[in-house]
Amino acid sequence: LSPEQQAQAAAHREHAKRKLKMARLLGDGGLLEEARAALGDALHPLGKALAIENRLPEPAQRSQLTLPPLTSCFGDALPLIRDFEAGQGDWKSLAEKLGAL
Repeated sequence: LSPEQQAQAAAHREHAKRKLKMARLLGDGGLLEEARAALGDALHPLGKALAIENRLPEPAQRSQLTLPPLTSCFGDALPLIRDFEAGQGDWKSLAEKLGAL
């Protein structure tokens, strides 16, 4: 990756990291709707970072995260992301998986 691409990926990862931290704080405080919103806000920048790092097209919208070829970057977090986007699933399980990415 070029230095510019590395910087872009790092910036997207930092944004996702902040939103993920916010989701955990809100969720642990019992504010589940707010935690889900913050977790959703973490998905798009993380997807952008993964796309850059894997030399794939960046997703223009969050809805593109669950489409190939980007799906291969999420590994075993993909089913949790799909459940989350469908309004199902546990926010905490997804937060843990995303934190490991």
